Amino acid sequence: MLRRVAAVVLVCVLAGCQPSARERLAGQWEGRIVFDETRIQEKLNQAQNPIQRALMQGFVESVRSGRVRFDLKRDGTFTAAMTMGPLSNNNAGTWSVVSESGNRVSLQLAGNDGQTTTASVDFAEGDVLHA
Repeated sequence: MLRRVAAVVLVCVLAGCQPSARERLAGQWEGRIVFDETRIQEKLNQAQNPIQRALMQGFVESVRSGRVRFDLKRDGTFTAAMTMGPLSNNNAGTWSVVSESGNRVSLQLAGNDGQTTTASVDFAEGDVLHA
């Protein structure tokens, strides 16, 4: 019995015993929207029309406050919610892993709204993803 346990431990050590990308992704994920404001700020600084300027500033503030939440369920279904200022969008559908290489995973989200999206994410330290 002890030999079998030792053999299983050795196999796990040699194989890496890493959970699959699907296992790592399954669960609830929350985050914020991060973007490069440089180009938007340049356009904002160039805006002559005060109404256009106010609208652009409102857009920037909405994106800054943006939040996303995904619940990737083990059964291959998902729910998603995104808010940006007064705007919100909820969706549900199915998800699957398309490919994985190291810490990079490509997944496909097929929403009940008829849209299919492929996204790549990178696992960082701990439970952190970068999209």
